[in-house]
Amino acid sequence: MKAKMRLFVVVLMTVALLTALFPTTGLAMDNKTYYTGKECPVEITEMGVWTPLPHGLFRVTGLHSWHSDTTTDPRLTGADYVVVNAVGDPVAGYGTFWGTFEVINDGGSWSGQWVGREENGGFTINGLLHGSGGYDGLVANWGLRPIYDEQGCVALTGYIVETGAGN
Repeated sequence: MKAKMRLFVVVLMTVALLTALFPTTGLAMDNKTYYTGKECPVEITEMGVWTPLPHGLFRVTGLHSWHSDTTTDPRLTGADYVVVNAVGDPVAGYGTFWGTFEVINDGGSWSGQWVGREENGGFTINGLLHGSGGYDGLVANWGLRPIYDEQGCVALTGYIVETGAGN
C-alpha cells in the first residue's frame, strides 16, 4: 500500500510540475508549428539502479540512454539524451515512467521533463521542452506513441509554440 501511495504521489507531482511549467501565452492554433517524426534507439549508456519491489515490480532510477530523433521540423531533429526513472513490471510490459531529456542539434538544444506509461510493451510518453541557443525562448510539446517501424523506431508528434523568439 505504501508503494502504491508513493507512486501516486510521484505521478501527481510530475503532472503538477508539467502543468505549472506549460506556458499559457501563445497557445492559439496559429502560434503552433506541428511536427511528426520518429525516434530510433541508439544506446543505453548507464543501466541505473534497479530495485526489486513486491509483486514482481521494479523501481528504476537513473537509467541513461540516447536516441536519434528525425522530425519534419529540423529544430527537433538530433541526438536525444534521456534519463529514465520508472516503477513497473518489465516481464509483463507495464509501468509508469518519468525523467528528463535533451535534444541537441547544430541550431541549439531543447531540455525538459517527460512522463509516460507502458502498456503491453508499448510506450506512450509526453514531454515539455524549453529551447536554448538558437531556440532560446521557444517551447515544444513532444509526444511518443507506440507505433513502431521495421527498425524499432517509434512515432513522434508534437508542436513548437512560436513565441517570436528563436527566429
